[in-house]
This record gives sequence, C-alpha cells and structure tokens, in this order.
Amino acid sequence: MNRNSYKKLKPLLPLFVLPIFLIMVYFLLINPPTMPRQEVQGENGIWDLRDFDFENYNAVLVGAVPYIPNALLTPEEFATRSDEAIIGYTQGESFLTSRAIILMPDDGWYTFTRKSLLYAHRQYVNGEWIFNAGRGRPGYNRESEVPDEGWVVFTVQPEAGRIELISQSSTFARNRPHHHMGWVVGSGAGLVYEFRADDFLRGIELGSFFLLFLLFIMLFFMMYKNPAALYFSLFCLTWVMRMGVTGVWPFTVLMPWMDWAVKFRIQYIAMPVAGMLTIAIINSLFPKMLHKAAFRIVCGLSWLLIAVYVFADTVLVSDALWLAYTVYGLAIAYAIFRFVTKVRKLKLEQGIFIIGAIMFFFAVISDFFFFSFDFDIVAIELTGIGSLIFALCQAASVFIATMKEVEKAKEAEKRLAAENASLDALSRMKSEFLANISHEMKTPLMVISGYAQLSEEQLEAGTADEKTTDRLHAIFLETQRLSGFVNKLLADSATYGGYKIDSRVSVDEIINNAAAMCIPILDAKNNHLAIDIEKNCPDIKTNPDMIIPIFFNLVGNANRHVKNEAIQISAKQEGTMVLFNVRDNGKGIPPSLIDKIFERGISGDDSTGLGLAICKEVVEAHGGTITADNIPGGGANIAFTLPIYEEKGDTQ
Repeated sequence: MNRNSYKKLKPLLPLFVLPIFLIMVYFLLINPPTMPRQEVQGENGIWDLRDFDFENYNAVLVGAVPYIPNALLTPEEFATRSDEAIIGYTQGESFLTSRAIILMPDDGWYTFTRKSLLYAHRQYVNGEWIFNAGRGRPGYNRESEVPDEGWVVFTVQPEAGRIELISQSSTFARNRPHHHMGWVVGSGAGLVYEFRADDFLRGIELGSFFLLFLLFIMLFFMMYKNPAALYFSLFCLTWVMRMGVTGVWPFTVLMPWMDWAVKFRIQYIAMPVAGMLTIAIINSLFPKMLHKAAFRIVCGLSWLLIAVYVFADTVLVSDALWLAYTVYGLAIAYAIFRFVTKVRKLKLEQGIFIIGAIMFFFAVISDFFFFSFDFDIVAIELTGIGSLIFALCQAASVFIATMKEVEKAKEAEKRLAAENASLDALSRMKSEFLANISHEMKTPLMVISGYAQLSEEQLEAGTADEKTTDRLHAIFLETQRLSGFVNKLLADSATYGGYKIDSRVSVDEIINNAAAMCIPILDAKNNHLAIDIEKNCPDIKTNPDMIIPIFFNLVGNANRHVKNEAIQISAKQEGTMVLFNVRDNGKGIPPSLIDKIFERGISGDDSTGLGLAICKEVVEAHGGTITADNIPGGGANIAFTLPIYEEKGDTQ
C-alpha cells in the first residue's frame, strides 16, 4: 500500500469498528433466542411442575437434593439405600449419587439441560442410563475415573406423571464441587434449539478468531513486519486453541485421539499465553507506558504458570487458577494506573483498544456474577462475545498502527533515496575535483622534477654554469606557483566540493524558495510554516543550492514529530552573521543524543542519521555554526548561522 492509498483509506478507518458496535448492540439489546426462565424450589428432592406455564417460561430447578456420599449407585441400588440419603447441596465429596423427582404433566416431551459440568458424570432417567447425557465415567478413585466436562442435554417423556433423575459423579482429576441441581426444563425442542444456537454461536466465534489469525499473520509478513500484528495473530491462534477444547470441543471431532488431560491443560495454558501477548500489544500501542521491569515480571510469572499447567497434576492445576487471576488482576490494575497517570492524549488506535478492553471486562464481570451468584447483569453468557469484541478492537488498533508504520517506512525510504542521490552527486563532484587537482599539479611537478634532475647532474659533474642557476630559479618559481595553488585549494575547500559560496542572496528569497519545496510534505501531516524574518535583515554570502536543502532537511525532521501544528522559521542579524532558527512543538530530542546529534549515523527516529551531519558540514564550510536544543515545555530548535554578504572594500 503506497502513501496515497493510505491517505485515501485513512478517513474510513474509524468505520472498521462499526461491526464491533453492531455485535455489541445485537447481543446486549436484542432478546436472546430463548424463553424467559422462572425458578422452581424443590421440597425434599421433589419438584412439582404440573401447573407450570411451559408455554411462556422455562423452569430452573433450585434447592437441595437427596444424595448418598461416597457411592456410585444405580436407580435400583439408590432405592434400597434411600434411608441413607442426605438432603443438602452436593459439595465436598469426591464421588456421590443423587436423586431428583420431577412431577410433570403427562401430555408431552420435555427437554432437560445443564451447562458447564466440570466433572465425570453419568445420568439415569426413569431407571435407564442415558449414554449421551453423561460426561466421562465416574469412578471410585483417580485410576477408575475417566474425566470429562461439557454440557448435558436430553429429551424425555414423563412416566405416570413423573421423571426420576439419578445422577452419579466423581471429581478426582480436578478439584471442583458437584452441582447436581440447576436443571433447566422446557417443553418440546425449545431448549434443544437453544443448545444448538449456542453451538452455532461458538462456531462463529472460533471461525472469526481463526480468520483474524490468518489475516494478521499475512499482514505481519507483508507490511514491514510490525510486531503488534504478530502479537495479535498469535493471540487469536491462542484463543482458537482454547475455544477448540472448551464447551462443545470442536477438536474432539477434528482430533479424536486427544484425551481429556491434553484439552484441559490447553485451556489453562491459553490464559498466561494470551495474557503475555495482550501485555505485549499494550506495550506496542502505548510506548513507554509500562515499565520494562513490570513487563518482564508479568512475562516471567506467565512462563511460571505455563510450566505449572504443563507439568503439574491436574488437581494442582485447577487449584492454582487463583494464582493466574491474581497475576493478571494485578497486571490490569497496574496498566490502568499507568494509563491514568501517563497517557494524556489518545490516538485513534489506542482509543479503540480501550473500548474493546472495557467491553471485555464488562463481559467477564457479568458472567462472574451469573455463575458465582446467579445474578444476571445481562441474560446471556458474554465472555465468548466479549473476547471476540475485544479481539476485533485489537484488530482495528493493530491494523491502524501497522498502516502508520507503513507510512513511516515509505517516508523513510524517500528520505533515504534523496540522501543517497545527494551523496552520489557529492561523490561525482569530489571525483571531478580530484581529477582537476591532479591535472593542475602535474605540470609544476614535472618542471620541478626535470630541472632538479639536470641541475643534480651538472653539480655532480662540476659543470654548473649560468643555465644551472636559471634552472634553480625556475624550480623556485614553480615551487612558489605550486605553493600558491595549494593555498588556493585550502581557500577553495570552503566551497564544499567545488561549489562557490560567494553569491549574494536575499534571506527572504532563500526562505520562501525553501518553503515552497516543503509544502508537499507539510500537507501530508496538515502542518504549516510560520515565517518570521527580521525587518531589513541583510543579505547573506552563500550558494542557495547548498542552503535550501538545509531548510528542507530541518523542516522535514520537524514535520515527522508534529501534526496539525505550525513549524517556525525565523531569521535575524547577530553581528556579522544571520541567525536562523527552525522550531517545532514535538517531543524534542532525546537528552542522550543532544551532544552527538550532528554525527553521521546518529538519529533519534530510526532514520539514516546523515541529514543533520550534511547540514553541519555545509554550515561550517560557510564559516558558520549549528546547534540543537530542546525547548522548555516540548519541542526542538535547530539554530545555525551564515555570514553576511560584504561588498569588496567594506571595513568593519
């Protein structure tokens, strides 16, 4: 993408966020595709739904359930040991069996569903084992258990006006409590459609993350390898892996050989990996906002968590989840603090990133209250949607940042090409200059060499005469001529490669000509020049072809650091010199570079470091000086002097 193409697309970049807001509005304001729910309280393990309004509501079964701890029982076995049952909430046991009796109308089929089971589960309905309603295989110990997790959904018809649910579960592989209630009951296939719609939504989320991964990994390799694009593509790939082993588990179909432990570890590993990549993206979008030490600490703790999630026992992994929440909770708090104290003016890409982060945190908090306290901020699960919205905001931010890097790289290429052309011209002039020197010095050296040889022969032969004296005098004259030529070369060295610098030039003329050349680069950043020339400022002694590039270089440097601003050029007499200043209101010159900014190869913005060095050589060739300073309050000032033109015969 060239610079002109980017300028055409730039006004449209804010529209990149439009799909994000459309998704947010749809999922937050449009009613979810399910009927509203009403809670039904059970009594001694019996729930009466015979008079429930199934046409307008789904029922949520809440309350205590009869259960027998430390036993995995069939319906017949539970019936014989029912006097051992404890009525309460099924928590704190490694394995148990519970029973629930639901009184229902006899005139139809009813769908039962429970989401997010985090333990091995076997389900009996009306005395029969429902194979596809279970998760894994409950066991009496870690060796006999086959762990699994996911959703349960089945449809059943009451028998004699009742449905009996016998649920077995064990939780040896991960330390999570049993929750045998919380069934959602609906008439017909309504809940099945809801279940499928949820699967479909997760498929959209998974596909969106994978598409974003492909787009931004290509963007990274095609567009100047902006690291933010790489970080974001890896973030999306991480989320693809996590979603592939969460919920409906698409990887179960694609990779049936992958066992539960591998999927379980991938879920947990994704958190510190995504956390590191998010911090890296923040560091890229908000340069210098985060301390390097803080960034390294977060990365170090993330690698520690990854090691725990890879090698530790699954029970320890699930118990260590609080550590991840603590690390990233503190990291978020630190990032917010640094943002509030350091960031004063948001760029477009930074603002979009902040919007996405706020939406994601809202989704996490909403689901936290829903799953922890059964309190609905929003009536649907939002973490998946929130993560997708956050990813789309990150995508917009990284895309805009990458396009800015493209524009910056294009400008750097143009500057480098101009500097190379200038160096080529200078090289040709130096070659011509050396050729002229060689030619001019050849003649007197040949005369001196020839006469010296003849004189030496005569002196050795003792035949010196008047001609010998004439030859020695000729050697003297040629030596004088050669000395004068060398003196002339020393004087002409101030002409910088052969250019004469004794022309009389108006300060107004040279600044206005330079300003006309700068208009195209100023327009690209919506900047302009503020010119202040002292009244009756005297003419200078120079060559305009050498001085105009100085102004072009200095204005170009200032233009890279400001936007929608004025760049000031001033000129006034100071003694036998005219003092020129070029000022901007940018970020200034790094203090560590102030004393060496005019050295070749030194740059504060990743340029070649030749422009200011050439400016210094030209100014000093005129007998002037050049300095660089930072302006209090922000900005930089480059000042240089050039000699005033003096008529021959003038005296000071």
